[in-house]
Order: sequence, then structure tokens, then C-alpha cells
Amino acid sequence: MSGGDYAAPGVLAAAARGANAVFVNIGAIRGSLGDLIVTVRDEGVSRIVMLSSTTVRDQDEQEYALGAQHKAAEDAIKTSGIDWTILRCGGFATNTLAWAETIRVDRVVRAPYGQAGMALIAEQDIAAAAVRTLLDPGHAGQTYYLTGPESLTQIQQAAAIAAAIGQPVRFEELSPETFRQYATRRFPAPVVDDLLRNWAQSAGQSADIASDLEKIVGRPATTYAQWAAQHADAYR
Repeated sequence: MSGGDYAAPGVLAAAARGANAVFVNIGAIRGSLGDLIVTVRDEGVSRIVMLSSTTVRDQDEQEYALGAQHKAAEDAIKTSGIDWTILRCGGFATNTLAWAETIRVDRVVRAPYGQAGMALIAEQDIAAAAVRTLLDPGHAGQTYYLTGPESLTQIQQAAAIAAAIGQPVRFEELSPETFRQYATRRFPAPVVDDLLRNWAQSAGQSADIASDLEKIVGRPATTYAQWAAQHADAYR
């Protein structure tokens, strides 16, 4: 189910009718998760697979707004009485498409914390894990961590894009304050706060690498260089 008004009468029931399993992205359904859980239970859906975030903390107080949002959703799904699987994903490679315009125009990436280490995951890898956990037995009650196969700084990510397009791309370090000024015009302040906090904590650090994706889909995760080559036209 994509698009539409999830709060409209009958929309969720029509989407869930006849389904054996449901994939949940709370960024898409927003405040309709409670209604969705009730609906899929009434429709006899046997499995929920949820897209979550590695920012979730199981025991400690939630440090990130994104983590708090996903933890509340995870808890609701885990107590729904329906078999569940959680896919906690790290940063998305597609987030770096936000650099596309400045790379096309000026061959530059402008961002704070260029030395922040990340293990970005490709969208096709998330999709592959979702398909397998939706269709295959043996994943009920499991929480999986999905990351890319390597830790790269933002400077190294810009270099990977440069290699993919065959053109030099320089990295221009922004101050956190400058980034905040323009980012809050596009994103809610808590999202910007989360980004800056995460990058600050990741500066000079190698990102954690998880092996769960390969266990689920039977192949290694896509490297960022491979992803950049697949999306090179967006940066040219």
C-alpha cells in the first residue's frame, strides 16, 4: 500500500484483506499504527515486519527522537499478539542523494563532520531483507541489524561518488551552526538535532558493522562504491 489517506474509513482493511504478512514503515503510516495493528489482527494477518532504526536503545533512555519514535512502534507491534520481525537499519545510502544538486553544479559536498564514520545501507538490501523475512519461516521474534559492509567517512563517500562519475568532488566542511540554519528550513528541528548529534558522536569513529543482512539474504551487503556507481547519473 502506498499513498492515500490511511485514516480514511476502510483503507487499511482493504489493504490488509487477504494478506498473510504486512510490512510496516511508520514514516509512511505516521499516526495510523494503532489502527493498522487492530486491522491486521482482525483480518487474520499472521506476521508483521517492521522497518526500524539502529538508534533504538533496548534498555537505556532513548537518546534520539527517531529512536524514541521507533521504540514506541516496536513495543506496540511486539505486544500485538501477531508474530513480528524487526529490521533495525543504519543510515540509508539514499540520504546522500541530498548532495546531488551541489555535486552537479559545483562538484562539491557541503556538510558538517566530514570525518563521521557511517556504514550506509543500500535500499535494495533493505528490500531484499524485507522480502525474505516476510516470506520465509524462522524469523518470528527476531530483531535484525542491517548495515552496509564497511565504515566510510562522509569525505570518503564524496570520493566514492567522484570515482563513480569520473569527476573530482571536493568536500567542504560546514559548521554545525551553518548546517542547522539551512537544514531546519527543510526538516523538523528534532530530525536536524538527531543528525548533528549522530555525526558528532561518529566523528573519528568507525561505524558498527552487522552481519545480519548476509544471514538473511545469503549474499554480502552492497558497498557504497557499488551504490554510487548505480546512482551515478543523479550526480552527473
